[in-house]
Amino acid sequence: MFGNPKIKVDVINESGLKTKKYPVEGNHIIIREGKRGRGGAGYTPSFDRDCLVPYYVGFWPFKHLKQKLMLIEGADKCVSFNFTEEKAEVDTPTWSREALEKASEATVIKAAGATFQKLKIPALLYIALFMVVGLEFLILLVLSGRVRI
Repeated sequence: MFGNPKIKVDVINESGLKTKKYPVEGNHIIIREGKRGRGGAGYTPSFDRDCLVPYYVGFWPFKHLKQKLMLIEGADKCVSFNFTEEKAEVDTPTWSREALEKASEATVIKAAGATFQKLKIPALLYIALFMVVGLEFLILLVLSGRVRI
C-alpha cells in the first residue's frame, strides 16, 4: 500500500533455502541494487506469471491467498512452473551470474596489466617500532632530569 511493493522470495543456494521479502519493480526483483564502480553490478532477476507460486496464510476464518517466487541463487530468471492437465513442467535456470562477474573482472584486470598483492608487514617490525617509541620516552625522561642512570 505504501512504499515499494515487496514479494516473498525463496532463494535456493548450496546451504539450503533462505526466505526473504524483496522489493519489486515491474517484472524484476531487486536482490542487490547496482552501485557505481567496478564490481557494483546490480542483481535483479526477472519473473513472469508462471513463476508465481500461490500459498495460503492465516488460520481458518481469516485464511487468504498470497504469492511467492522461487529463485536459484545466481540465476537471471526465477523458477517457472507450467501446469497442464497431464503433467507439470519446471524450468530451472542454471546460469551463474557470480561466475560471470568474477570472470569479467579477471579479464578486465588482466587487460589492464594490474596485479593485486596484499602487503604483509611482519610482526617483528611492530615489536621494533614499539621498542623505539619506548626508548624515545626513556631518553626524554633522562634528558629532563626526572630519571637518573
